[in-house]
Amino acid sequence: MPDSDFLEGYGMPLAVGEAYGRVRVPLAGLPDGVAAYTVPVTDAEGASRVPVDRKKRLHPKEADLITERPVRPYGPPTGIPEGELRWFLETGSHRQWASVEKRFGDRAWDVCADLIRAGGVVVRCGVADVRDWKPRRLYLTRTWAAQAADVVRELRGLPVPLEARLNLITLIAGITELEDEATLLTAMPDSDPLRVPRGARTKTTRWTTHEAAIRAACFWYRHQRPGGRRLTEREVAGHALGGTKEWTDASKAAFAALLGSPIDQILDKADHDIRVRGPLWWTVGETAADARRGYPWVGLPSGGIHAMGNVQHDARGVLVIENADTFQQVCMHCPDVTDRWLCVWGKGSATSGVVAFLEFMSDAPIAVWGDLDAYGIQIVTNLAKRLERDITPVAMTADLYIGGTKYKPDDLEDSKRVAEKMITDGLPALQGLAQAIADTGGQGCEQETLYDKVLPTLAAQLTAIEGPYIPNQPRHAKGMARRPPYIPPASRTCC
Repeated sequence: MPDSDFLEGYGMPLAVGEAYGRVRVPLAGLPDGVAAYTVPVTDAEGASRVPVDRKKRLHPKEADLITERPVRPYGPPTGIPEGELRWFLETGSHRQWASVEKRFGDRAWDVCADLIRAGGVVVRCGVADVRDWKPRRLYLTRTWAAQAADVVRELRGLPVPLEARLNLITLIAGITELEDEATLLTAMPDSDPLRVPRGARTKTTRWTTHEAAIRAACFWYRHQRPGGRRLTEREVAGHALGGTKEWTDASKAAFAALLGSPIDQILDKADHDIRVRGPLWWTVGETAADARRGYPWVGLPSGGIHAMGNVQHDARGVLVIENADTFQQVCMHCPDVTDRWLCVWGKGSATSGVVAFLEFMSDAPIAVWGDLDAYGIQIVTNLAKRLERDITPVAMTADLYIGGTKYKPDDLEDSKRVAEKMITDGLPALQGLAQAIADTGGQGCEQETLYDKVLPTLAAQLTAIEGPYIPNQPRHAKGMARRPPYIPPASRTCC
């Protein structure tokens, strides 16, 4: 799939929005195109749930006003002056509603309703009942917040166009790895010097994001010493961009695309919550990312699925891998798996970021490969409970455990106790493994010791459980996924 075709997908509506995973609240008197949704409540285990009373009836004390229409990743409504739009984009964590009314007076509600419909802001309200509610605070949506810094820089005024392009070309001089980018910039017509060149490796359409990525790459190529200390994310941003706040999710994604490696393999202190490899494509702000081409994987920023704009996939299933080393082995040595299945690693398989990602992928079967120990069984069981759907353990059998290399957990007694509990409470497919672990007194067997036995057969194990694939289905958005973007069912509405 040519990069130019991929970049033409920006006009598509969002596949995921702020309403994803929430329940609609029937507030009275809402403007056309605006809907109210529950504010998720987080329980002690970190899982989000819908607020209900003792009789399990919907009982929200707060609600978020969100667009009920498909929106573009960034499309401000017409009629809002640039100064006012910039005021909203410069919102930090939130703005109190009193501040909005002070700034806009009688126009406050109309302006905010336009921005809600455009997918730019969310207004949180206090709810007494469906007829009695009041706005309290205003937030930027995650997709707008991810782009806000870049957009504000453009609204404040780009540098003198020809001078800015020449400065970037001059900065690249002498860096062999970026000569192709300099050639593309040089070829741009003087009439439109700040357009991102077609074919640029940053895979973005926004000049400020493109420029930030190239400036960061120039600093990295000139200062990263082979075998030396890895430069940090904030260090590169501070030197190259004049401040760490200029280092946005979009510019990080563009920087990683430019260098052709995941950012957490290039820079220190650049961890991602989720790593992904396989047939899935998305945009972060207006920067494109492709989980098939990133080697050995691509990373999702801390916002996870909520930071995504356009999302498509044609994976036949999702494989969740517990350990980072195992994930890397699959990405690098199992193309027969990553060509068909989407492989996912997160900092803990049942973290909120991973769960949100898997909830989004609810049209595909889910398999999990974890450690063959009591805690691995517990992790898989908890993940299934949080998702409230079937998941299939792979390479987690009692036979593999019995023939594998054992290790003693730090707290052997606790491990045995957990294993005994999992014999009855664990996922049914793992109860036999739990029994074998309890029989050894709680010893475990790590994934890493089973590569030679599992990796050669992993693709075949997954093929037996994978979902259907329809190769002749019309493509969505010229050359992209063979399936249309997934829209969650009405009970878990997506804007």
